[in-house]
Amino acid sequence: MGYRKAKALRHLTLGKRLALCILGIISVATLVVGMYGSRLTEHFVRERFKDRMIFLAKYLALNSELGILIGDHRMLQKLAENLLSEKDLRGVKIVDSKGDVLVSAGHFEENAMNVASWPVELKSEDEELIFSTENSSKVTQIGTVFVYYSEKSIEELVKDFKNKIFLMTILVVSIAVVLTILISRTLTAPLKSLSRAAKEVARGRMDIRVSGGTLPETRELAMAFNNMLIALEESRNTLEATYQEMIQQRAMAEVGEFAFTVAHEIKNPLGIIQGALEILKKPEATQETKATMIEYLEDEVQRLNRIIQDFLDFSRPRDPNFVRADLTQVVEEVAQKVRLEWEPKGICLELVQEGQPCMGRIDPELISQALLNLIKNACEACEEAETPRVSIETCSLGDAFEIRIKDNGYGIPRELLNKVFDPFFTTKTKGTGLGLALVKRVIELHGGTITVESKQGEETVFIITLPAIGG
Repeated sequence: MGYRKAKALRHLTLGKRLALCILGIISVATLVVGMYGSRLTEHFVRERFKDRMIFLAKYLALNSELGILIGDHRMLQKLAENLLSEKDLRGVKIVDSKGDVLVSAGHFEENAMNVASWPVELKSEDEELIFSTENSSKVTQIGTVFVYYSEKSIEELVKDFKNKIFLMTILVVSIAVVLTILISRTLTAPLKSLSRAAKEVARGRMDIRVSGGTLPETRELAMAFNNMLIALEESRNTLEATYQEMIQQRAMAEVGEFAFTVAHEIKNPLGIIQGALEILKKPEATQETKATMIEYLEDEVQRLNRIIQDFLDFSRPRDPNFVRADLTQVVEEVAQKVRLEWEPKGICLELVQEGQPCMGRIDPELISQALLNLIKNACEACEEAETPRVSIETCSLGDAFEIRIKDNGYGIPRELLNKVFDPFFTTKTKGTGLGLALVKRVIELHGGTITVESKQGEETVFIITLPAIGG
């Protein structure tokens, strides 16, 4: 329960917390003051009421002295009846020194009412001590006056006072609620404005400005926020300009690297073509030599075509045509094509597929080309091994399909692992360095990932993960 309350408090805004705090303080203070004031007033009224009753009893006792001395019951009765005209007085009783009732007036029940009494005393002077400095008066009690009264009016008065205190408390709390709402709005309105402005800034707007309200602190906060926005806008403009300049420089560098790579890759085939043509021009060239040169020309033309096609594929990739296809079947078909080319060259190609057929949403042509490039690279990497071997392993991972292409070549140095997928990066004497970059692009277009694990002098493993869909 306490945890839920604490969690609910954490979700309260500053305005609500402030309102609850002020309202709680004012409510408790008003309640305490009201209760204390009510009790103090009740005690004061009851004491004054009791003092009044005692005063009436004393007044009657002073006036009853003569009547008791001469035994005038009629005078005492009249005094008692006159006293009954006082509010809240219910009965009067006068008794002599022996306890005999001399007068009893009014209607009352002694056990159900409050009573105030006062003795009727007779004072006399001693003639022998009349000139003495000491008090020479003698007091003799000749009777007692009893005044019976009801506190009903006092109780009604106290009840009415408590009701008024309660109403006043409600009024004070209501006023406190209104004032608290106004104060909290004054404090939180600028903060809410800042919050809304911050959300707009997060969406990219920098032209927004906020006002600080009427409080100096919030105005200062708003001014600081506006200055921050101005500084951020200037920084963003500077950053954008710098970024554009970097993009242009990077584009120029890539264009330069692209042109250098194209020139480098085309230069060698052109040199061979030029040499072959010069030999063909010689009259003394035999038919066998001419046939060899023509074969060279065809090979180099095909090489030039492959280079140009690689650059075109990299610079203008086509959009994939996604269809539902069996990934295991695509891998099997690619492996069969590679076997036809590389097994006659002494490369052992193994295909291990675990699990049931796995369906995926792919472009079979693009995936096949990517796998062909990877397996071809693996075969070339292990050509010089004692027993060259390339293995292709697949397995279904539920919502994904994993392909592992492993070779037992000489591995890739650790410092080059993070560069193998970069465009134009290659460790071969021939090649554009675009093959693995194109493979990565194809895999990412399909929502998959490709990673490489290798150590120099050990095997290399390329791991492809593609999303799978239900069968």
